[in-house]
Amino acid sequence: MRLIKFFLISSFILAGCSLKTLDPPDCDMNLDCQKLYGWGSTCQSDGFCSEITTLNRCLLTEPIDFFQNSEDYIDYLPVVSLANRSETQVDFQAVQLAVRLASEAGGLGGNGFALIKCNYGPAVDGLNNTEAINEIIDYVANVVDAQIIIGASDTAATDLAFARLQTFNSDAVMISPSAMGKSISLIDQQNPDNINAGRLWRVVPSGDLFGEEMANHVIEELTDDEGNLVGNVVVYYENSSDAGDFREAIEAVFEPLEVESNEAGLHVSYQSFANEDELENRKDILLGIVNGIQTSPDWFIFVSSNPNDYVWLLAAVEIGPRI
Repeated sequence: MRLIKFFLISSFILAGCSLKTLDPPDCDMNLDCQKLYGWGSTCQSDGFCSEITTLNRCLLTEPIDFFQNSEDYIDYLPVVSLANRSETQVDFQAVQLAVRLASEAGGLGGNGFALIKCNYGPAVDGLNNTEAINEIIDYVANVVDAQIIIGASDTAATDLAFARLQTFNSDAVMISPSAMGKSISLIDQQNPDNINAGRLWRVVPSGDLFGEEMANHVIEELTDDEGNLVGNVVVYYENSSDAGDFREAIEAVFEPLEVESNEAGLHVSYQSFANEDELENRKDILLGIVNGIQTSPDWFIFVSSNPNDYVWLLAAVEIGPRI
């Protein structure tokens, strides 16, 4: 009996892929394999199930052994986080916490969530952001077959990722956590409702709407009981599609109310930075403005697509204007 058992086990090993032995049923899509063998199985072009392949830009997961022990997570629903890790580590951490809490609360229909963190920022493969986003979306749509993608953080990356996703027959929903560009509202469902909600969802309002609301709020705060509008406002913004819409909207509200520099009233100045290197070189100047050393603004409005910039700024602020 021992010899027979040994022979059967040896034959099983020599047969190669265990998913192809004993005449398994054919598969038409990844879901067919996942129902039989767990999340980590995908449907190959030959119609058989095989172990899922990994992508170097998407190796970090929550739970941490999601790829290695996929059979333990057969009922889990994969959620992909798409971000530039060199700029938005805060985003990764926030999404990870949200996914973990959602699973602990019972998940969806009793099925937990698993997070796959995909980084389109600088990596050893040398791909630029566009190439990296295309590679990740191809992997997510063809291999992972995730139904939820959280990201990207900025408008340009979100536009690119969603355009790539639409080249596949995917039902995935993309949720941008912080992109403010107007274009996001124009590339998917134009008039969404509960039935046709679209596949690209935004969390924050577009920059033009947010800028107008912010400008009106500042005006309200700077107007005294007698109706006089007096104050100094500094707008420091990133030269990007996200911040550009915001700046145009806020300027449209402020400009008709501004006065000449030698008169009492509303004074607004605008300064921009092109990239992170330029912001880094101006940090001493920026802190001088915020902390009232070089100028004395009543309001300081800072706009960037990089959450790390806000973390740094708030940590560096001493006693200064309203931010």
